[in-house]
Amino acid sequence: MKKITVLLLLFIAVKASAQKSVLFKMKYLPQHTYNILMNMKGNIKADLSGNQEILEKLKEQGITMPLAAVISAKTTGTTKTGVLAADNSFPLAMTFQVEQPSMILNGKSTPIPMQQKPATTIYAHILSDGTIKGDSISGKKGDTTSGKSALKMMNTVQKQIKFPDHPMHVGESFTQDIPFNMPMNMGTKSVELKTVYTLVSITGGKAYFDMTQTIDMKMNVQQSQLNITGAGTGKMVYSIKDNFPISYASSINMNVNGDVSSVDVNGTFELNMDFKYDIN
Repeated sequence: MKKITVLLLLFIAVKASAQKSVLFKMKYLPQHTYNILMNMKGNIKADLSGNQEILEKLKEQGITMPLAAVISAKTTGTTKTGVLAADNSFPLAMTFQVEQPSMILNGKSTPIPMQQKPATTIYAHILSDGTIKGDSISGKKGDTTSGKSALKMMNTVQKQIKFPDHPMHVGESFTQDIPFNMPMNMGTKSVELKTVYTLVSITGGKAYFDMTQTIDMKMNVQQSQLNITGAGTGKMVYSIKDNFPISYASSINMNVNGDVSSVDVNGTFELNMDFKYDIN
């Protein structure tokens, strides 16, 4: 009886120890369905000055200073992966739909002039090294300009969370730096995003992370130049069996200043993002 008790205690100790560290890797798995719901809410407070002609036109439309706007948007999507091939690749089809955003401007509900677009489907293959090779987008060849941009974005998002190549223990942190430049019509946008992930607990087949973030963004588009800097916090929940985050929420506060068509902009921007994945 004494030996059984000792073995039982040893088993419990080993099991508890095993739950203190995990080797994490973010990757799609074959023959899985990933349903995503993404909510975004932005709270903007700004003071505009300078070009009186533009300011008068805004005033005629009921937009007075200081400006206060709350913008909400929702995106839904489904990603389905196929059967694993002999070369360890498998097909992927990702469909997503951006719903019409809403805005409350200076306390009044205000429509956003945006043409509702049909759902977009991206067809691709996950290669043996985990990278995504695009095939086509909504029936168009993958070598189109829009196709290349969308597929590049997919690879960027997947690599956004690059875990350490060794098992992480509770209390450990890792840092993800994501610098990238994005060409835009008649200009560019550069972003420096730094996120520190800290593993706070492992329980029930899930790992829980706290996040701290900093951002430095510069936009130079036609007659507009904007500088955006800020910091925030968030939380992420990672499913160990699925090798994928199932929940990601962040809140970041930013300062905005610059010049838009000879109008000086000074204000703040609070951005709240919430992702939820349902994986089958």
